[in-house]
Amino acid sequence: RIRDELRTIALEESGHSALAWRTLEWICGVDSGACRVVREEVFRERSLEARFEFRFGGQMLSANPAAVEAMRREWRSIYGVLASRSEVNGGAALSKDYYDLICHGDDSQSVLESMTTNILQKSLCDSSSRSGIIV
Repeated sequence: RIRDELRTIALEESGHSALAWRTLEWICGVDSGACRVVREEVFRERSLEARFEFRFGGQMLSANPAAVEAMRREWRSIYGVLASRSEVNGGAALSKDYYDLICHGDDSQSVLESMTTNILQKSLCDSSSRSGIIV
């Protein structure tokens, strides 16, 4: 079915997002100058919000404001977890309980929620990305 194919594509794309987050974390681990640039130029809250509005505001917002708000909520969840735990924002670690919650998915999630879970799982739960993130 088309719905199943779209879900597969969405989850594959969220895997690409997770790779980007792991790449940012790696960069911050090897080059503090590059990490500072990322923090100052990419992850400023005002800049992030402006890019979100550019991509999802306007016509899409007018057509389906609830969907745009759901995307904004999921984006904030992803950003809140991944940016706060990496050296991009100073290296805060996750609690073991929260880590365990993220690393066990829920089959009853919407596609959007599944994408968020997939990004977080592939960024946090792979054995290669576990070092130094659990307190």
